Amino acid sequence: MNHLKTGRVIQLEGLEFATHKETIGFKYDAGTKIQLAEEANLYGLTLSEYVDTILILPRDIIKQSSRKQK
Repeated sequence: MNHLKTGRVIQLEGLEFATHKETIGFKYDAGTKIQLAEEANLYGLTLSEYVDTILILPRDIIKQSSRKQK
């Protein structure tokens, strides 16, 4: 089992069968949140949609790059 610094257990069992998005949380300073919200607004996205895009896009690029190298 994986443990957070708070000692809470991360429940990973069954996540592979999830049919909805899962919530993850992390803290940033207010200035970063404001900057991300302003950028999201420029693209016509919500803050959540924008952060989701930022997190997923690099992973997709890495996967595509590794496929090309094979």
